[in-house]
Amino acid sequence: MDIEADDVVSLANGFARIEHDIDLPRASMVFYRVRFSGASSRSVTFVNGINFGLDTFDDGGVGNALRFTGLQPGQREGVSMQLYLKVNGAWQSAPVDVTNVPWIAICRDTPAGRVEEVVFMYGNGEVDRGDPNYVELKVPGANGPGLIATDIGCKDWTARLDMTRPVDTGTGVETFKLRNVTLTNAMSTAAPQPGGPNPPYGLKAGEQVQPGFGFIYKVTGGTAEWTYNQHIGGSTTCDYAGGKTYSVTGGPAVGAIPVLTLSNYTPPGNASRGLITVGLAINALADFISLSADWRCVDGDGKVTTSTDAGIAASMDMFAHELSAVRVSAGGLSITGTGVQTSAGESGDTKVTGSWTLTAVP
Repeated sequence: MDIEADDVVSLANGFARIEHDIDLPRASMVFYRVRFSGASSRSVTFVNGINFGLDTFDDGGVGNALRFTGLQPGQREGVSMQLYLKVNGAWQSAPVDVTNVPWIAICRDTPAGRVEEVVFMYGNGEVDRGDPNYVELKVPGANGPGLIATDIGCKDWTARLDMTRPVDTGTGVETFKLRNVTLTNAMSTAAPQPGGPNPPYGLKAGEQVQPGFGFIYKVTGGTAEWTYNQHIGGSTTCDYAGGKTYSVTGGPAVGAIPVLTLSNYTPPGNASRGLITVGLAINALADFISLSADWRCVDGDGKVTTSTDAGIAASMDMFAHELSAVRVSAGGLSITGTGVQTSAGESGDTKVTGSWTLTAVP
């Protein structure tokens, strides 16, 4: 096997990208060997920029993102891409055929995904004179095939969340906390198995798709703590007090909503550590678990009225807006977020403030 290049994945600021420039005459193959020097490269995506057009673009201020474009049948005639993987000290029995697959994400934090070396095998088997690849095969998009690696953990996580919201009327606060929440990777993290069968080519010519984020996590356990205190003054004064601590394990909707996705592509800049936390609080409030507050009002004549308000849960929709200022620690095993969410109400001055922390499970 004639190796064109022998690269070692080396992270800079938690990110590495290895891109292969392909220029193949007909009836030829080229091989690139890539080695992982240690465990710091955790989340890895193999990208197929030879059977798909591959480029990057600005994803609306979130940061650069990958985009794959489907090719005409003639453009990919005879083109092949295979990965020969060394996993946990042993080479697989045969290469993995990824000819029709835009990308594959693996997690090197798990034994089944601990790829140590990979040989990229690109081929141009075009034999029909006059077809696009008969003279030579070149990368069809702005970027070539290869891999992307980050140091962000990809196994499982534990999370804690602290949020505070001032009440809409009077004085007081509503708080919401998550403790020891477990986030379990809902996707396969294993290295792909050798051979095939290879799936059909999934994109029409010109159709575009972006992987966006590599792994999706769901809530599988934890504890939620909610408190509510409010005082309303005037000729009639009212005081509300409520609290509830409950498990977020086992509810009908718990785990049904993806709550965290971590990016396998980290472009430079402030958005370089992309993640989405849609649903982290929503899962904890699955099925609108009954949250109520006892209240006591005293009118100007001293008359006392007491009851329970079971409609307090309606205000909890504020907590569905997760906090956005994200910081990933060196080494990728801790992620913190802080932020402020202003309500869309008439006053526009009700704010949720808080913070959260994700810690990777060893």
